[in-house]
Amino acid sequence: MGQSNLLIAEPTGTERGDVIIPCYDWQAKFSSLGKITGIKQFHHFVFSSSRSGVCMVREYANSPVHDVLVGGDIQAISAELPSMMSPPGLSPARQEYLYTRIRPYVTAEHQDRLCPEPVASEEADAGRSVETIPV
Repeated sequence: MGQSNLLIAEPTGTERGDVIIPCYDWQAKFSSLGKITGIKQFHHFVFSSSRSGVCMVREYANSPVHDVLVGGDIQAISAELPSMMSPPGLSPARQEYLYTRIRPYVTAEHQDRLCPEPVASEEADAGRSVETIPV
């Protein structure tokens, strides 16, 4: 069987924290609506302002449409994008672990990118100990 061209992994950001593909908090935006039972089997979803509280779902593009009551008032949800989500980055403990324990096993050309020296945090500067992660 040939390789699928539909699912191609793409980076959403860089090691430096630059955002390539913005991620939005869709769960918070639609938290007032009910849940769609068996949501993983559906691939097509349509919400319409003329049918508030109903989500029309299809398993595949050619499948019949099923109406699912999700409750809530769809019209009360703003048309604005939800807030952007920022990746939290690595904790100081994880940075230290990668640098001290993993870096020796990474080829020299990739060490500075994958296991850079930990960034000095305010806690480390204040003399507090950094949490270590056991191996």
